[in-house]
Amino acid sequence: MQERIGFLNHMRGLFRAWFDEGLAVLVAGDSRYFNSGRSAAERCYGTPDFELPATPIGWDEAAGTRPWIYTKATCEVMKWMGRNGGKDGVVAAIARVGAGQPFDP
Repeated sequence: MQERIGFLNHMRGLFRAWFDEGLAVLVAGDSRYFNSGRSAAERCYGTPDFELPATPIGWDEAAGTRPWIYTKATCEVMKWMGRNGGKDGVVAAIARVGAGQPFDP
């Protein structure tokens, strides 16, 4: 991911850290953080209401104190994918950020 969007874009949070982390959980298929099913509504676990961190530093700080943060990030990515073309939408968003455009999921 960092290679495609660029290290500085990653560190500045142009591609939100929570989106990167949630996407990594999905790509890895780590079912500790989501249910089986087809839609985000079927797959998401309930989590507390909390604004997910945009930057890697913010993510690292929050991940140490909120064990459910990966679950929430994964759910938000699944919801975003459902509204934005699934895998193709993710690939397009990564390309836009790599070209220097902001990404606001």
